[in-house]
Amino acid sequence: MRKEYAAHLKRFYWSEKPMFWGGSYALISVGTQAPLEKLIAYVQNQEKPE
Repeated sequence: MRKEYAAHLKRFYWSEKPMFWGGSYALISVGTQAPLEKLIAYVQNQEKPE
């Protein structure tokens, strides 16, 4: 579907990559369930902005 409607969908992307929202992330919903080390590793392993 993305290939078929690429020209139409492109105007809704936030960047050159085919995504409908920004590449940011939030850790507000983890509560006390995850150790801090796991959260830090998760953030560090996210794709970096170009």
